[in-house]
Amino acid sequence: MGKKYVEDYHEVIQVGIDHYELIKGWSSKGPDRDQNYWYYKLMSNAEWDNYYQRFISDFEIVEYLILR
Repeated sequence: MGKKYVEDYHEVIQVGIDHYELIKGWSSKGPDRDQNYWYYKLMSNAEWDNYYQRFISDFEIVEYLILR
């Protein structure tokens, strides 16, 4: 995979109503045969809820304006 496409791979993607998390790994099949791999894995509802709670807890509302 070329480094120029790395930004196109999001940590979590949504397809329809399903959410998939990006899995990154590394394997070695002997000398000079190291290999990186990336793929998306379907998240369970519990995994999605946990991810979503961690994601929204990273935001802090500093100022807001209510419009009518």
